[in-house]
Amino acid sequence: MSNKTQICYKLFISTFILVLINFQIFPQSIKAQQNNREIPAYAEKNAYGEGWRCLSGYRQIENRCEAIQVPDNAYLSNSSFNFGWECIHGYREKSGVCVAIEVPQNAYIEASRYGKGWSCNQGFREISEECVAIIVPENGYLSQDIYDTGWKCDRGYRSDGTSCIEVIAPANSYLSNSALGNGWVCNRGYREKDGKCSAIEVPLNGFLDDSGRGNGWKCERGYQNNKNQCDLIKLPANAHLNYRGNDWECNDPFRKNGNQCLLM
Repeated sequence: MSNKTQICYKLFISTFILVLINFQIFPQSIKAQQNNREIPAYAEKNAYGEGWRCLSGYRQIENRCEAIQVPDNAYLSNSSFNFGWECIHGYREKSGVCVAIEVPQNAYIEASRYGKGWSCNQGFREISEECVAIIVPENGYLSQDIYDTGWKCDRGYRSDGTSCIEVIAPANSYLSNSALGNGWVCNRGYREKDGKCSAIEVPLNGFLDDSGRGNGWKCERGYQNNKNQCDLIKLPANAHLNYRGNDWECNDPFRKNGNQCLLM
């Protein structure tokens, strides 16, 4: 190898080593300097990870932090969204300012930030942005349901829309607590029919059914309903009562064939 070639080779090696050293050392310091230069005024470095955030009382606008202009009757919030401020109790934001909530007579300011900001006092209901007194009829009382009439009838009375009329319960019944229906329910063992409570006729080997469905009774286990009577279930050979006890099924490996259990 000639002297000129050796010199060129040594220069190449030296340059390559310097490049490696610069690549390992300088990028971190350059990056740190860049990060420091990127943090604008009234900002601080994030406690975790990279980047920065505006100080309290400032909000980020593009790559800078600008002071939050808090209007009258407002305070700085901890949220970085929206305006960076919220209205005090009794005020609502409107077009960037805090406007006092207009509370009608017989109403109070709500604590919620949503809705209209007020509710009517007990005994009043909202009609056309006003609080109008609820007129409770005789034998009625104020209710908590502000979306209906605002009142309910005493027990033993039912509403016809404007007043409370007495419930006339027939024999073998009792007053119900439901506002629906006729205001009364038949006693156990009776069914409503034509405005009266008629006794349920339970056949021999049957019992009352409290489910409210069907004819009001069921057959005992081992009996089957046949024309409103409970007939004894006759088990063929190699059969047993089913789960409900109102029919039969064949023992394994027999299969049902008409009224018999046969090996198929």
